[in-house]
Amino acid sequence: GASRTLGLSPEAGARRVRYEALLEMAREAGASRIATAHQREDRVESYLLARARKGGIASLAGPRELRADGVVRPLLSVSRSEIVRYLGARGLSWRRDRTNGDLTLERNRLRRRLDSKECETLERRVEELARLRDQLDGEFERDLLPAIVVGRNVVVADATLLERSAAELVRRAILACAAPFAAEGKPPMTGREREQILRLVKSGADFRFEAGRRIRFRRRGARFDVRLAPAAAAGKKGNNRIAGSVILGDRRESIG
Repeated sequence: GASRTLGLSPEAGARRVRYEALLEMAREAGASRIATAHQREDRVESYLLARARKGGIASLAGPRELRADGVVRPLLSVSRSEIVRYLGARGLSWRRDRTNGDLTLERNRLRRRLDSKECETLERRVEELARLRDQLDGEFERDLLPAIVVGRNVVVADATLLERSAAELVRRAILACAAPFAAEGKPPMTGREREQILRLVKSGADFRFEAGRRIRFRRRGARFDVRLAPAAAAGKKGNNRIAGSVILGDRRESIG
């Protein structure tokens, strides 16, 4: 139901419904935290999926230990076998998600191929990336976030600041600027589109780029702005064929 309504994959739709249910139960119980059993292999699988999709550090570093909505994942450094042994030694039962055996899902195929030695090696890599992500999060919040202004129908950032910032910080800023216009349950752009926008920002030239998800990115001088493309704002079917940029005309818009 949720997958079809929101245009998500079955896995993404199920994940969305699952978290919504958990958050509702937490509200009813007056709980400030929701602990999930995501563990080391989940972290490594997320890394491999993100690597295949050319994700940035934010996705390569895997699930976060603490989410903004109160979800915590205290077992990310613990292996699946360690958890099973712990439960078995105490006579505790657990439930296996029946979809784990569905090999039409990319994550499940990855899981079947992973061995424990490879997992340990990749886990060290993910740990390094997670530390780097935490560092970049701090730099982004300190240096770039104050330069991003959210208006009623547009998000504006300092283009010259983005141009001279580290690429990974600019990726984070591009996503932050586009997030308010993303369709429910979906990222605002593909990884390939994000990299195209990054190159355009770094070029220093004016440009206009429309992502396939009908979000328009534009630079004019020192101003970088993001908004829904006109067709999307009007509720019309978007044009997904734009794969490059065009020089802007002389048009100014208010962020009010």
